[in-house]
Order: sequence, then C-alpha cells, then structure tokens
Amino acid sequence: MELSKQFKRRVKNIIRFTQTFRSFQEFFFNLTYQCPLACKYCYIDPNLKGMTLEEVDYIMSQLSKDKFNYSRTITFFGGEPALQIDIIEAIIRKYYNEMLPGTNERKFRFGIITGFTVNQERLLKLYEEFPFEIIVSYDNPKNEQRLDRSGKPFSSYQWFEDHGVDISQYSDNLALQKTVSGLEKSFSSDIEELMMIKRKHNINYCWAHNRTPYEGLDYDKLTKEYTTVINMHLDALLDNADTYIPKILATEFLAIINHDMGNCGGCGLMTELFISSGARVFPCSISNSVLERFELSDEDNTEYISDAESCYLANDTCEACSTKYFCNGGCLVTRYTKNQEFYTPDSNWCKYIKAIEEAYYKALSKYTEEEMIQLTTLVTSWKIGFYHQCTSPVNNHNILGGTVV
Repeated sequence: MELSKQFKRRVKNIIRFTQTFRSFQEFFFNLTYQCPLACKYCYIDPNLKGMTLEEVDYIMSQLSKDKFNYSRTITFFGGEPALQIDIIEAIIRKYYNEMLPGTNERKFRFGIITGFTVNQERLLKLYEEFPFEIIVSYDNPKNEQRLDRSGKPFSSYQWFEDHGVDISQYSDNLALQKTVSGLEKSFSSDIEELMMIKRKHNINYCWAHNRTPYEGLDYDKLTKEYTTVINMHLDALLDNADTYIPKILATEFLAIINHDMGNCGGCGLMTELFISSGARVFPCSISNSVLERFELSDEDNTEYISDAESCYLANDTCEACSTKYFCNGGCLVTRYTKNQEFYTPDSNWCKYIKAIEEAYYKALSKYTEEEMIQLTTLVTSWKIGFYHQCTSPVNNHNILGGTVV
C-alpha cells in the first residue's frame, strides 16, 4: 500500500514532537478498535479504523532513524490489539534487537495491553522468543464487568487454567490490570483473587480508577469495598514486610499521609502519543478522535493542551476543595465534552475520588500510631525502592500507576 504524502508529513511531526518534548517517548499504536468483548466500562469507538502493517512499519523505521540516546516504549493498543497479531509479530521481530549506539540497551521496549481473548498461543510464543511486556486486563467473572458478545462473563486468568499453561513462567513481564468502575458487585473479590494469583504464581497486579465515572454510583458501597481492600494489603504488610504492594496503593497511601498530591487522579497528557490510522496523533486514548483541538497530526496544539492542563486545579471548584491534594482533577476531555470548557470539573469524578479518599481515612483509623509509622516506612520503601528504580513497564508503567490510559 502506497503511503500518502500527508501520512509521511504527519510522521515527521511525530519525530519533531519527540525531539522537542522529551516527555513524548511512549507510543501507543491503536492497531484496531475491534474487540471480542463488550466490557461495561469501555469507551472505545469500534467504528474507528485500525492501522496497517505498512503504517506501523514506516513510523517505526523513522523512529529508528531518529538520533536519540534513550529507550522508547512501544505499546500495542486497541480494541483488542491481538486481533492484529500479524503486525505485532512482524514489528517485534524486525525492531526488537536494534540497539542504541555504543550501549547494550535496546532502542525500543515493546508492550501490549490485551484482554487476552484471541491469539493467546501466538502471543506467548512470540514472548518466549522476544520477551516483552504484557498487561492483561482482568475482572473477576463474578462481577460481570468483562463480558463477551453473548453477554457471558470472561476471565483472562481462567484461560491459563483451562489450557494448562503455567502463568508463573511469565511473571517477569506479565501483569494483571483491573479497572475499578464502581459497578462491581464486589470490588474486594477482584482483589482477593489477584492477591491469590500473586501468592500462587508471583504475577504482579494493579488496579486503576475509571476516570470517567458513571452517574448514580453507590458511593457508600464503593467506600466500604475500597476500605476493605486497603486493609487487606496493609494488614498483610504488617504481618510480612515483603508483602507486595501495588503502585496505586503506595501512591494513594503516601498522598494521604503526606497530604501531598501523588497523581492519584491525573492524566498522562504530554507524556504519551496515541497513533492511529493515517498517523493521526492524540495525547491520550480518551481524546483520540473525540477532541479535535487535542489532535497533533497536522498542527502543533501543544500550547492549547498545556493551557487546558493548567485548569486541572486552577478553578474555583477545585481550589475550594479539601480533596485537591489527593486529586489531579480528573479527565479534561470529559470536562470539555460535558461543559465545552476545561474549568468545570466532572461532578461524577469529584464524588468518586472523595469516596476513595474517605476509604483511606476509614481504613487507617484502625491502626495504632506505632503501626502507622511502620506502615509508612514500609510503603515508602516500595515507592522509592521498587517503583522509582525498576525500568520494566510492567512494574513501573503509567498503566500500573492508578489511571486508565
């Protein structure tokens, strides 16, 4: 397929952005918007066009020619990106072993965010040849949040059990990721299973908040469930100092303790580039093909995006809110689609994040002063000793940092 002049011009813009903004070093290729699942919290538009191998390969070739001295992260995204397994195989095989000049570091770190619904064997076979990061979306089927097209609950973890595949062998580079929608019958049952999987198979896990919460959630139930989850982890940590603590819990706990914002609800704007068919570029997955002024394909809208970002907390509602230290203001795209401006926070997000904050106060009230000192020391060691220093996207990735990207 002959790539258009417009496409190639847009790719030049991508290279220019990465040279101008050092933060833009993570690239999400939206390979397809199709998916075998119909998750209740999904915001993806299935009518959007996916990418071709020629498009992805051309962008990668230009990134490879660019002179840079640090590794870039390439994440295959969707929809269900594994539907385009041919593209994933071709790109990883071609670019995996390219090295930065004069170093033993690879130019590109590859990853995939997958519901693990199709082509599982090919994905794992590719991993065995070229280890890369795999983020598997997870929901306990009891909560009926992740459904197939017939309405039947789907479990990504259950696939390993049903096919007799020992998931433990992938523990270095595979993690399970849960999205908290607030619609779960029992959020704590999700986390209980994830903790069991960690104990049994040493698979890291995390959860993320849905940045576009639904209307009419039962916030009392959410607070109660979240309180239980916090105590489950902190009680285990007091019993065993080596207990695994997910990054989001470490971040939120320290934000509460230090009364200092830890990106508990903020965006990844100006840190990632989401690339779609035709080399259309947006700074986040939610703005993709939704907010025209956020598009970076043909025009440099970075100043407009930066101005929008300045509105996160610089507005009357947020400045007067006692929860602002715990919240980066929620989703700017939702603000604009609801209000046609960026200054007014999404009221659903405000209620949601306050319910999470309240859960921490309730959870921590059970511990003595001595226990709180011990917990703060242990959680801080996770935050600065593990998450800040490790380089694996599985362990130290925005996706495992508490927000859905």
